[in-house]
Amino acid sequence: MRVLHIAALLSSLTVFACGGAAKKEAKGPESDPWAGYTGKYAESASASASASASAKAEKPKAADKAQKVAEKAPEKEEASTHKSTATIHGESVSSIDLDTFADATKTATKGKVVSTKYLVGPKYEQLQIQMKGVAVQVIRPAANPAPDGPSIASPKARNGGVSKLESGYYDADADVVVVVTAAGKPAAQKVLGTIVKY
Repeated sequence: MRVLHIAALLSSLTVFACGGAAKKEAKGPESDPWAGYTGKYAESASASASASASAKAEKPKAADKAQKVAEKAPEKEEASTHKSTATIHGESVSSIDLDTFADATKTATKGKVVSTKYLVGPKYEQLQIQMKGVAVQVIRPAANPAPDGPSIASPKARNGGVSKLESGYYDADADVVVVVTAAGKPAAQKVLGTIVKY
């Protein structure tokens, strides 16, 4: 009887073991990551590929735009590279820096520089040296225009507005003006003649 009981127990364990194995086999395909594949990932990849293709299509447009800008830039550069033949301390009025301009004015007037000013506007820049009784100003196209900078009169307009106490030198080709303000026109002309060589 005991033997029968053990045999029955072994028999039920075998059935249980076989049933368990069958269940494991049945779960196998369900746990397969590709079992429920519907093709959605492939659509995302193709959408990504088409987005990438459209991005590549936009790049040539950007490159074309950059090339057009580069083609226009030399024209603008050529227009602004005409330098004045007039010089101050051996340098063109079109490119002289503020320090050299101040030294030249100091030497020419044998005076002391009270203040210097450098303003950059959207189109023009202004260099100004203030001395006792004399002010010298250069207006020219801005090397690096400041769109938010102060509005500066054009060299032509400034030359046209020279007062009785001022003397000016205007170079229309280079679009630059040098204006000296002194006690009177003769004094201003004298200072202008010693500073600007043309």
